Amino acid sequence: MTKKLYTSKTGLYSIRLKSDLIHEGITIDEVSNLLQSYKDRYNDPAIEWPFELDQLKVEEFSGTYVLQSKR
Repeated sequence: MTKKLYTSKTGLYSIRLKSDLIHEGITIDEVSNLLQSYKDRYNDPAIEWPFELDQLKVEEFSGTYVLQSKR
């Protein structure tokens, strides 16, 4: 299995579902863990997903937070 190589000046990334920002300002390890978790859940026959995995996009973090923290 090959992994995609992502590069970022800030070292942080964001994940979008279609055009919606769902995670921002996270490390590449967090991106990898989240994408693997989504893939595992998507492949679980007991869970019905409302979207396709190819609708998830990783991009370089802009440096400006848009989402509010849940903490």
